[in-house]
Amino acid sequence: MRILKIFVATIIFLFLITPSELFAIEQNSNSYIRVLLGDRRPQQNDLKKIKKVAAKAIVSGSTYEGEIEIWKGEDGYFLINVVNLE
Repeated sequence: MRILKIFVATIIFLFLITPSELFAIEQNSNSYIRVLLGDRRPQQNDLKKIKKVAAKAIVSGSTYEGEIEIWKGEDGYFLINVVNLE
């Protein structure tokens, strides 16, 4: 048990002192996730993409960029928030 504690402490220590650039994710055109907006999920996966809207907003001097995708299915329309991974 003592050896396991020493091993875990060593791993945590090495993780903390290692530069964060070694763990960085390389950003490319696929570095994003899609988040469904709303509390209703589509019942089937036969969705058709209608449009993708991009916008930029400035709030209190900070610039925010974002994209919303509009999808249509048999259950109605669905909004997908496209979030960049940073």
